Amino acid sequence: LGVILSSRLTNEDLYAAKRLFKELGVSRVAFQRPKPGAGDDLLLQADRSPNAKGAEALGIAEGAEGLIEQASRGELQALLVFSEDLATLFGEPRAREAAQRLELLAFIGPNANKTSELAHLVVPSAVYAEKDGTFTNFQGRVQRLHAAFDPAGDSKPEWAILTELAARLGVALSYPDAQAVFADLAKTERPFQGLSYETIGDQGVLINGH
Repeated sequence: LGVILSSRLTNEDLYAAKRLFKELGVSRVAFQRPKPGAGDDLLLQADRSPNAKGAEALGIAEGAEGLIEQASRGELQALLVFSEDLATLFGEPRAREAAQRLELLAFIGPNANKTSELAHLVVPSAVYAEKDGTFTNFQGRVQRLHAAFDPAGDSKPEWAILTELAARLGVALSYPDAQAVFADLAKTERPFQGLSYETIGDQGVLINGH
């Protein structure tokens, strides 16, 4: 099994994924940034991902290309992709070739794309406006995200989807809400130790070491 996480996921989503796949003994886990855009050296960053710094702080390796190569060579049986479109990142021919060699391509994300079209299994996740949680910006500042709406249809935050998956697989990973995920994260991940939703507040706070 290979897992491609996204730098668009919250710290809570990423931590739940890290916990679950570690418990399952899955070592082929990486996060992927979206394609960069134009930056203005003032307010707009070329990196369009809101949480690459959070993924790095959680110790998750970056770069999905190796997993795409392994899938194309038939070295993976299953690939779980979060949010990102492999066709946009690596070209549709490579994405299609990888999908055809896999026994299972599963996609978890808020929006349809070419990867969700190629996937054998699609699970809808909540969009930013439907999620509570935190991001860590490019400066290393942890900032709060507040849900403005309930998730549409059957969609859920990724941490909640992973919690359900853990229960079905017999893994002890259970959280009632995003705040509980962050509380666990802050106990075990050194860059976030001592932080809480209360200490983050409205202005955010730098992770340890920044």
